[in-house]
Amino acid sequence: MTLFGKLLRVAPVSAAILLAACGGGGAGGVTTTVTSGSSQQFAPGEPAPGSKPIVLADFTAAVQNAACAGVRSDLYVIDNTHVLWDRAGNCADNSYAFTLYGSTPQDVLCTQSDSIAGPRTECKDKASRELFDGLLKNLDKADLGLGATHKVEKTSLVKAQPPGDGFEPLLLDGYSAIAKPRTVVVKDEAALTALLAEHYGSRRPDLNLPKVDFTRQMVVGVFLGLQDRGCRYAAITKVTAEGRQLRVDYNGVDLMTFAVCTEALSSPAALAIVDRTDGAVEFVNVAPEQVKFSVVDSTKNSGITKEQNVVIRDEATFSAMWAIHSPGADMPKIDFSQNMVLAAFHGSGMSCSGVAISHVERVGKALNVNVIKTEPGPTVLCAATVATPAYLVQVPRTDDPVNFRTITTLL
Repeated sequence: MTLFGKLLRVAPVSAAILLAACGGGGAGGVTTTVTSGSSQQFAPGEPAPGSKPIVLADFTAAVQNAACAGVRSDLYVIDNTHVLWDRAGNCADNSYAFTLYGSTPQDVLCTQSDSIAGPRTECKDKASRELFDGLLKNLDKADLGLGATHKVEKTSLVKAQPPGDGFEPLLLDGYSAIAKPRTVVVKDEAALTALLAEHYGSRRPDLNLPKVDFTRQMVVGVFLGLQDRGCRYAAITKVTAEGRQLRVDYNGVDLMTFAVCTEALSSPAALAIVDRTDGAVEFVNVAPEQVKFSVVDSTKNSGITKEQNVVIRDEATFSAMWAIHSPGADMPKIDFSQNMVLAAFHGSGMSCSGVAISHVERVGKALNVNVIKTEPGPTVLCAATVATPAYLVQVPRTDDPVNFRTITTLL
């Protein structure tokens, strides 16, 4: 029997599915929990006694709306007995997570998530932990390091998007080990490996970052250095080619307005993939113009149950939206000759889910709207009711493009 055959065990588990979300501080150091439990050994490629065949649609339904999974959400079906979920998102303090399941989404065997204190790992038994560690060490291999005798099928739920603004995001992290301000240009694999090792420090690196083809691409990066609060965010906003020269626009913004900003020190970092050039690279700290706004409505009970962001520039559209959003309530008076409405709808969530527009910025001939979604953390208890939060503001009217950027945080 192969090592995988010896390790692939199933433990009867009664656990709710962990839909990994951004957040998670905790005690210093790497946290690992292993809970002992009974297990039954079975041969590789054969179902465990009493286990159900894996239904991929069940796993897809369970994770497709998970928070902090906008960058990557991959499901690996292993020998039709186990499923590994690998997700990543633009969440400064929890950029990635892994979950190992048995044959159903309720059968959670192991989890690992990023946090301020480093990776947090929990497993139901030692055999699952050993298997989990082996899979994570071989994420760069199509067979996850199991060998040709095992079947691994990968399903990617996040479709690749064409790069916007001249770059493809590579990494977003609020807690870099690089504590002094720095800008970087990386042109080979060895230099990137060294930079990532320095960046992660004692934390476990994300082994499944987008691949960089250094024959035609390179990496640019910004490290803001040590900050005195835990809600700073580094953003590369635009990359512009000027002949052989490259201009990289970046800035630093605060993540939250309605949630308390932690006092933990942070050191935000952002890396991006750009087209390779041998010319000079100029980094420009672009301080966006803050656009004043006033709140039109903030509620936990919108009649609009689908997540969406909306720009409304006329009264007829606003009236139609309001009739669905808050039927029976008096519609606020908006002078659409002077103003327009920006609306952020969370969609159906838990009772302590929330959404807010934190700030509106003018960058060149466009408005950037920062939307903050909050979700309950793993230690937060919410009432068993459904909420549909919404946040509406009015700003001075413009016909310029409006770009929404949504960031999810944990309570």
